[in-house]
Amino acid sequence: MYNCGSRAKNKLPVVSWSLRFEEPIPVSGGRQLVTLRDAIRHFSKTVPTTVWIYVDTSKEVGDVDHLKVFASQDVAEARFKENDPEGVAFEYEVLE
Repeated sequence: MYNCGSRAKNKLPVVSWSLRFEEPIPVSGGRQLVTLRDAIRHFSKTVPTTVWIYVDTSKEVGDVDHLKVFASQDVAEARFKENDPEGVAFEYEVLE
C-alpha cells in the first residue's frame, strides 16, 4: 500500500506528486510515466490548467481507486452519471 500523505481533520488527503505508479505507463515516443508528476508534465500540453479530483472515501489511501482525476467537469459528471450518481469532484489548479 502507498502512503500518499496525511489527512488533517476534516480535510482531503495530501497527495505527493512524486508517488510512483504500480507499473510505468507507456506513452508515445517510447517514454514511460513513472510518477504523478511525470503524468502531469506529459499531459500538460493537452490538459487544462485545472483538474477535477474525486476521492472515494470507501477506499484506503493509496488504493488504485482511491483518487480519480478528470480533465474537465463534463468528464467527471459523465463518469458519475454512470458509476456514482451522488459523487462529487472538486476543481484544483495544476501547479508546476
